[in-house]
Order: sequence, then C-alpha cells, then structure tokens
Amino acid sequence: METTKENRQESPAFDPILSRLPQRDPFLFVDKIVSCDGHAIETEKYLSGEENFWSGHFPGLPLMPGVLLCEALFQSGGLLLKLRSEDSASSPLDKNKIGVVTKIESTRFKQMVRPKDTLRMVVEIKEEMKNIFFFTGKTYIKESSKLAVICEFACVLVDQESILPSSKIN
Repeated sequence: METTKENRQESPAFDPILSRLPQRDPFLFVDKIVSCDGHAIETEKYLSGEENFWSGHFPGLPLMPGVLLCEALFQSGGLLLKLRSEDSASSPLDKNKIGVVTKIESTRFKQMVRPKDTLRMVVEIKEEMKNIFFFTGKTYIKESSKLAVICEFACVLVDQESILPSSKIN
C-alpha cells in the first residue's frame, strides 16, 4: 500500500517515526527510516504534490522550499539521536531529551525538488560534545540519485518537557 497523507499516520510502519518526533502533518518531513547504525541514518520522504507549500512556491513552477529541505535533514538528525538514546550500547543519552537545532554552518542547494520526487536523506554525526551534536546531512532525489542539498548543522539536547509541556512524544 502506498503511503499517503491520509493513511500514513495510522500505519503501523509509520509508528517508529511518530513515537520519536514531535512534528506532525503538515510539518513532518520523514516517511520512512531506511537504516540507522547509531552514527548515521538514512530516511525517506515521498512528495505527493498535495503538500500545502506547492501552490505558493511557486505558482506554475512548484519547487520545494529550501528551508523545508533543511527541515527534513533536521528531523532525520533528531530521529538519529532518539534511536541512539534507545540503544544503550551506542549511547548513554537520556531518552527524555530532544534535539533542537542551534546552528546551520553551511548549506548548498544543488538540485530543484519537485512534486512526486522521493527525498532520500543521509545524516551523520561528525562530532559530539556532551549534549551538543554536529551533523552533515545530504538530501538526494531518490529517482535520479542527484544530490539536492548538503547542510552542516548542530543541535543541542534539551529536556522534552521544557519544550513540550502538555504532551510527550510516544
């Protein structure tokens, strides 16, 4: 069954994402965890063309906004940290922490992303210091294997309750 906006949040296969990220539609940019080894993660996002940003960016020439391409990388990095926290062999990270982006070092946009593309995000930890993590993320257009974005960014782990006081992830 194809994952659609209507059925993905009810899909059991989608639960590993929803139980680890605070974002929800229309601001959730990860559909699938392809692989994760505790140091790097590969995720995917299918762009159906029904997402709400296409009509305004740009009328007649729909392109995915660059900031949303970066957000997909940030969410993938957040998933990587959550998965690491669940694997005590990889990391002693606190399971009640969540990653918040603190710095975007550099970003380069290489390829336009259009409706019906599938994004393949590859994010790896380059360095870590206590609760600060530095990442390199790359987004490819899966169908053509073309590099769309490369971004270096950092995040800090904060208490989940401090930013989500009325609800928990999971």
